[in-house]
Amino acid sequence: MNLYDLQHSKEAFLTAGDIADILRVDPQSIRNQAREDASALGFPVTRIGSQLKIPRIPFLRYIGLEDTHHDV
Repeated sequence: MNLYDLQHSKEAFLTAGDIADILRVDPQSIRNQAREDASALGFPVTRIGSQLKIPRIPFLRYIGLEDTHHDV
């Protein structure tokens, strides 16, 4: 997923794979950090079982972008 796709998506949540290219890290590094100390990531994450979910709008704000969809 690139920045345009991320900003124009209607998805409420992202995965580590969705944001890895944007952060230029391996998706597993995001998962590992979330498991060890999620607060160190700088954006909120939610763990549901073994799945990691990242709220899209707070992540957009973290990287300095805004959501283009205002009808949530």
